[in-house]
Formats: sequence, structure tokens, C-alpha cells
Amino acid sequence: MAFRNNSFLSCGHLNLNHCRRANVQLAQDFIRFNYDIVSVNDPYFWESKVTEFPTGIRKYFYDYKPLAGFLISVVLYLWVR
Repeated sequence: MAFRNNSFLSCGHLNLNHCRRANVQLAQDFIRFNYDIVSVNDPYFWESKVTEFPTGIRKYFYDYKPLAGFLISVVLYLWVR
């Protein structure tokens, strides 16, 4: 799932199969393994909102029935700004 470059960026990709528990596990792994960016397919959503991610992770998904998107660490987001 992951690619780790020693000099700068860690990123990954995961298909969550619209599973709520997979969203929870990814949120825990995102923090534990210190990912910068993760692309996501088929996330779990409720009322057209992707759920189960803490505020330390910025979420970028389409507003209506999201099928794919990106999770970006707040630290990277602030560094790029």
C-alpha cells in the first residue's frame, strides 16, 4: 500500500470497499505510520460525507456520494501553504 521516500514524502493508496471499519483502521495507520498523502477509493460515507477521520487529517472528496479522494496530513498541508 505504501511508498516511502527517505528524503521527503510518504504516500499510499487503498480501496476501502465502503467499509466503515476500514476507514477507522486507515485513520489509525495514517497517524501511526506518519503518511503525508493517501489516495482512497470507495470510502465509507454517511449522508454524502466521508466519516471516521480525525481533524489531523484533511479530507478532499467530492461532496455528493464520494467515490475517490485524498487524505493529506495537516503538517504537509501547512508546509505547502
